[in-house]
Amino acid sequence: MLWPRAADARSRSMQPKVDQSRNIWRMRTAAFVVLIVGSIYLTAARWVPVPVRDVLFVIVFVFLPIVLNVAGWWHFRHPAPKESSAGWRRLAAGFGLLANSLAIAVVWGAFLYSYLLLNYVGRHRLVAADEMIDGRLVLTASLALAAFSMVAGAMAPRGVRLPLLLCGLIVGSAALIIPLAIL
Repeated sequence: MLWPRAADARSRSMQPKVDQSRNIWRMRTAAFVVLIVGSIYLTAARWVPVPVRDVLFVIVFVFLPIVLNVAGWWHFRHPAPKESSAGWRRLAAGFGLLANSLAIAVVWGAFLYSYLLLNYVGRHRLVAADEMIDGRLVLTASLALAAFSMVAGAMAPRGVRLPLLLCGLIVGSAALIIPLAIL
């Protein structure tokens, strides 16, 4: 009777390590989410010095959505070896990643078009009102795509879930933070 108890004791001693590593991963994920949400808040806060806001803006709204989108596509293409997910989850992840990519492209496309139109064409002639981008349309499209990617991220497989949710949050908040005058 000693041996089964010893085997049970060994299996019990192994269990907390798995739970502990899972808890550490959850704590790191939560810290990452809090860091991103805090950075978004500090980017919009008026009491933060302007150089700090500028650096946070570039990191959070320029580099991070692109990095998260690439990470999401990579995890979508190369899932974990032991991860098996339902087909509808993979389909939701694919549509969410596509919506993320389109949301980033809409925001950056509108910004670059406005920048090029005003700085290069606007120097040589007057820019007509019909050549300008409708800021409300860009805002509505990017917010709708970001919301769709967040909903799809909630249904996505584990490896794609966090990049989808965070990238949707960042792109949606970038569309709200960037004034319409820039677009």
